[in-house]
Amino acid sequence: MVDWIMTCVSTVSFSLSVNGNLCGYFKGRRGLRQGDPISPYLFTLVMEVLSLLLHKAADQHPAFRYHDKCKQQKIINVSFANDLFLFVNPDMVSVKVMRDTLELFTRLSGLTPNLVKSTMFFVTSLLW
Repeated sequence: MVDWIMTCVSTVSFSLSVNGNLCGYFKGRRGLRQGDPISPYLFTLVMEVLSLLLHKAADQHPAFRYHDKCKQQKIINVSFANDLFLFVNPDMVSVKVMRDTLELFTRLSGLTPNLVKSTMFFVTSLLW
């Protein structure tokens, strides 16, 4: 699967349209670009792996607690477009399990969260 995806990403070539006429081809060298038609599919695939890792970590740590509003459905994460929302009880053990899982995901995937664009809120269900 990885080889197939890498073939799709690394063998792409582009052409320029000048006054409606295609002019030459050049090979892509840096992988996906914003707006690439395959991007949403790859994002969905990668987020599914993250979701599985998060649920596995939650299942393996008996002290892990879901957020009160999410525990009945066992919701940990929701992805939309290129955003990721994590829901966890704001206790030290549960937050550490999520942090460790995100670090594992970063090592496995090579994807790094942009901390400048990231925001974290700790909210207890008493405020809801």
